[in-house]
Amino acid sequence: MAVALPPRQYRVVDWGSKLVGIIALAAGLEHLFGSLSIPVAVLGFIIGIATVFIDVDGTDA
Repeated sequence: MAVALPPRQYRVVDWGSKLVGIIALAAGLEHLFGSLSIPVAVLGFIIGIATVFIDVDGTDA
């Protein structure tokens, strides 16, 4: 499944996913979620790199 976004939307999604990812990763590494801290940290990492798999379609609407 290929997802393509205009450059402006891609920047918003990329910025947002990295922000959510780094917050979840930091919270997991600080053990703020008790026994779920490691899964939260891993999920934060995955969310942070999720936009690597989104293509920019080249049109800016």
